Amino acid sequence: MIPSLPMMPYAEPLTLLMFLSAFIGTLVSFILAFVNPVPRHASRLLSVSLFSVALFALTSALLINHSIFLVPHLFRLNMPLHYLVAPCAYLYVRAVLQQEARFRRLDWLHFVPFGLHALELLPFLLHSAAYKHEYLQLLLVDIAGVTKQQEGLLPGYYHPVLKFVLGTSYVLLQWRLLWRFGQTGRKARHRKTTP
Repeated sequence: MIPSLPMMPYAEPLTLLMFLSAFIGTLVSFILAFVNPVPRHASRLLSVSLFSVALFALTSALLINHSIFLVPHLFRLNMPLHYLVAPCAYLYVRAVLQQEARFRRLDWLHFVPFGLHALELLPFLLHSAAYKHEYLQLLLVDIAGVTKQQEGLLPGYYHPVLKFVLGTSYVLLQWRLLWRFGQTGRKARHRKTTP
């Protein structure tokens, strides 16, 4: 049962947009992972990145219209996945540009923040639906409280800062890959045109 709590302004159109985004993102990620045969490694990396964003859109929509009370176990389930978006996008770009068919030996290090955050949230994620229902009721009384991540071991403000720093770092690494690829292409074209 969904309790009667205050809704944020423009909740209905925002919820509809987020549900639509989650549906399209999930559909595309499944097509990339299971239907698109070439190249599989790169497609699956992009699929994981896109699915992580789609699950975030879904849980955000459920929070906005308070339907999260119907599926309380989805609350915070997506949080560790935030740490997969940027590394998987970077590894996707690298796999496409360098035509990689598998992970490199040390690529597992990109997934350490995801694993650590999943372990940190595990005690909260294993709580009962009744506990999460009560927790959500207290949290949603103050709509700004939804953005606080006090379910893990680290204080609430750590993860947004960590995600921003990691995301920015991966964007810079992607730009570096693309710049180097562009430079290599220019040199190759220059060699072809020079007699």
